[in-house]
Amino acid sequence: MFMPDWLSKSQTQNYYSNLRLVISGPVFEFYHFNSDILYGRRLRIKNDKEEGDLTLKSSCKMTEKEKLLSSSRRAKRTIARLIRSNSFNWFDKNGKPYLPVVLTLTFKDEIRDIKTANSIFTDFIQRLNYSVNLNERGLGNKLSKKNLLKYSAVIEFQDKNRGGVIHYHMIFYNLPKMKKIYDRLTNIWGKGYFWVGAKRKQKNLSSTDNSKDLKKIVEYFTKYIVKSFDDYRLRNKKKHFNSRGLLKPIELEVEELIFMLNSYMPQKALGYSADQLMYKQNLSEKYFDYKQYDLSEYPEIIKKSKELILTYYPLELDNQEKNMIE
Repeated sequence: MFMPDWLSKSQTQNYYSNLRLVISGPVFEFYHFNSDILYGRRLRIKNDKEEGDLTLKSSCKMTEKEKLLSSSRRAKRTIARLIRSNSFNWFDKNGKPYLPVVLTLTFKDEIRDIKTANSIFTDFIQRLNYSVNLNERGLGNKLSKKNLLKYSAVIEFQDKNRGGVIHYHMIFYNLPKMKKIYDRLTNIWGKGYFWVGAKRKQKNLSSTDNSKDLKKIVEYFTKYIVKSFDDYRLRNKKKHFNSRGLLKPIELEVEELIFMLNSYMPQKALGYSADQLMYKQNLSEKYFDYKQYDLSEYPEIIKKSKELILTYYPLELDNQEKNMIE
């Protein structure tokens, strides 16, 4: 296997690049900055706290409203990338991918306190893990207490009809097909009602097995993320929840690799592009060009890109892939 000389160097070695590529599932996001940025690793798994603020601004000094909008955009980007990175990327023991499952949980009682609601939500996750581990995964009583379910969730208030009662929108990435699912979920949740997405009358969990529906799911969740930042009740509070051990988007900054991957991108897969977007760094205004490609209809290009990345980063990506299989 070809291995560049610099792979043997320390992973903490600093270097400069004016390119960045973020890969989340089938979506490839290319950034081209007008000036070099200092990086500390040649391959980084996405860390939201480290990511610079790459949002449109009119000046270096931001108002409170601009700061709130900037935070909303970062959260929206984070949840979208997590959903794309984890959907269809968790596999059962036979190597078959789990299908993403969307679930909405509501309270029968008038629960408006976030701390109380989150405590009940956490208890539900623990009991659902235990039930699935015991029945579908065939684990013993002790092992069934492990938190193996992978999910993302956002919180919302039912203001239109119920005066602000809390409910949760969730997506599961590795929920097995459950036996007697309706009866079991009714008992496990035990606090009210549940349905898929916004369909109240649908009794059984449904899932998606195609990229078109997944795109709608991403839009569905990011809509509530944006809404949460305008809600005073969620100020300085956690607005979305993610289970531990989720697959993170992959971020690359090596220019020669990004140039090669960019050459693979078909023009028909270009979903969005923008030039000269402004962002703030070290109290100065800088600019970047942005292109987003969705390769959902080009699995052969995803495979080819993955093979190229593995040539450059065999250890890091191999270790990440191991986390996808239970």
